[in-house]
Amino acid sequence: MKNTESIRQTSSLMKAILIERFNDIDLLEQLCKELLSISEENHDTYGISFANLYLFDAYFTRDDHEQAKIYLLKTQSLCEQYQYNDLLMVFHNLAGLYYQDLFDEHSALQHYLVALDLAQKLGNPITESKIYNNLGICFRRRYDNQRALYYFNAAYETMKSHFCEQERGTIISFLCNAAEIYQTMNMVKESNEALEKGQELFVDNQYSYFQLKSTWSGHYAIAGDKEKSIAYAKELIDDGLSKFSHTQFVSSAYFEVFDHMLLIDCKEMAHRYLLLLESYCTFKKIGEYYNYIVRKMKYYECYGTIEECNLVYREFYKTSLKLNEVDDALRIENILSKIDFTIALFDLREMRKENEQLENASYLDELTQLYNRRYIFKIKKKVLIENEHVQIGYAIFDVDYFKEYNDTYGHFKGDEALRCVANVLKQNNKENIYACRYGGDEFLVLFIGYTKEDIEKYIQKVQEELVQCNVEHKTSKSSSCLSLSIGFSEGFPTNETMHKQLLESADQALYKAKEAGRNCYRYTAINK
Repeated sequence: MKNTESIRQTSSLMKAILIERFNDIDLLEQLCKELLSISEENHDTYGISFANLYLFDAYFTRDDHEQAKIYLLKTQSLCEQYQYNDLLMVFHNLAGLYYQDLFDEHSALQHYLVALDLAQKLGNPITESKIYNNLGICFRRRYDNQRALYYFNAAYETMKSHFCEQERGTIISFLCNAAEIYQTMNMVKESNEALEKGQELFVDNQYSYFQLKSTWSGHYAIAGDKEKSIAYAKELIDDGLSKFSHTQFVSSAYFEVFDHMLLIDCKEMAHRYLLLLESYCTFKKIGEYYNYIVRKMKYYECYGTIEECNLVYREFYKTSLKLNEVDDALRIENILSKIDFTIALFDLREMRKENEQLENASYLDELTQLYNRRYIFKIKKKVLIENEHVQIGYAIFDVDYFKEYNDTYGHFKGDEALRCVANVLKQNNKENIYACRYGGDEFLVLFIGYTKEDIEKYIQKVQEELVQCNVEHKTSKSSSCLSLSIGFSEGFPTNETMHKQLLESADQALYKAKEAGRNCYRYTAINK
C-alpha cells in the first residue's frame, strides 16, 4: 500500500471511529480492528495506540470488563511509551469511567484529574467539558443533585463556546443529563429549556435519538402530560432500543423510563419495562440486578397482591445478602486487579527496557562506540515524520592519509587513531548534535537547529582538540600529527530528497577540502 494511501485510509478510519463510538458499538469494534491491522502493517504506533484506545472504549461500553482490562493496559503502555498526550488525555477520561463502574471512586477521580490536567495543558476544551460531565455523573450517583447540575451545566457551557459539528451528540448528552437532574428536582421549565436546546441540535445519531426520547418521557411525566410521556416510552420500545449496542445506556434508559411510568401510574407500560429489565439484568452485575429488584418491589407494592409482595421481599432480602458478598469480593478483586496491573506494567516496562538496550546496541559502532549511520538516518526520519521546519546541517570528517597511517603504524594503532577522533567528537556532544562513524575512516555529524556559524565553531573546536591529542603521523603530507579534512552543508530540508541533497553538498565540500591540501574545512550550499 502506498504511504499516502495508507495515511488517507487511517485518517478516514479514525474519523469514522469517533463518530460510531456513540452510535454503533459493533461497527466501532470492526473499524478499530481494521485500523489496528493497517497500522501494525505500516508500523504506525499512533494508529495502533488509537485503535487500542477505542477498543477499550468499545468493550467497556459493552460491560465486557475482562476484554476492556486488556486494552486498558495496552493503551496506557503504548501512549506512555510514545508520549501521545492527546490519546493519554482521552484514555484517562475513559479509565475514570471504567473505575467508576467498578465502584472504585478513588481511582476514577485520579484518572479524571490527570485527564483534566492534560486537557488544560493541551488547550482542549472539548475533552475538558466531557470530564466535567463525568464528574456530574459521579455526583448524580451520590444523589448530590446541586453539584451534579453544576458540572453538567459547566460541561455544556464549555462545549458550547467551542462548538463543532462532530460534537453535536455530546452536547445533546450534556443537555439531557442536566434535564434529568431538573426533573429530579421537579423543575419543569428548566427541563423543557434544556431539552428544546438538545432537540434543535439533533442529527441522525442513535445515541442522541434514544437519549432525547427517554428524557422527554421523563419531562412529560413530571409535567403531568401522561399521554405524551407514554407515547415516548412506547416509541423507545418500537424503535428498537433493546437492540442498541450501547448496553450501559440501554439499561440506564430502562430504569429511567420505568420510574417515569410508575410516577404517572401507567401500570401497563411500567410492567413492559419491568419485563425488559428482567431480561436485561443478571447476577453478573449484581448492583444493576439489585436496582431491578428494587423496581420490582415498588411495582408489586403498587399493583401486586400480598403474596406477590412477599415473594419479592424475599427476593430482595436474598439479593441484598448477595450484594454484600459481591461488594466485599469486588473490593478484593479491585485490589488484586491493581496488583495484576502493576505487575503487568512492570513486566512490560522491563521488557521495553531490554528491547531499548538491544536496539541501542544495534545503533552503536563497535570500534568507536559512536552511533552508526543507521542511527543518524533514524533521527533524520524522525525529523521528517514530525514535519519540523528546522535548520539541518551535515558535516563529514575524513582522517587525512589514513591508509598511509595504517601502513606505517599498523592496524591496531589505526583503530586507536579512530577511537581518538571519536572521543574528540563525543566530548563536543550537545543536545541535537549526533556524531556517528560513517564508514572506514569517515565520520558524519548531524546538526538539528544549528546555524552555519554554530557548525563552523564546532568544527574548529574539534580540529583544535585533535591537535592537542598530538597523535603522530609522520607519513602525512598535510600535518605532522593526525588531522581531518571536513566538508559541511546546512539548510531547511522538508523531504527525503532535500536531505539527500544536503548530504551530497557536504560530500562535495569534503572533496573541496581535500583539493585544498587537506587538514581544513570547506562549505557548500545545498543544491536547489
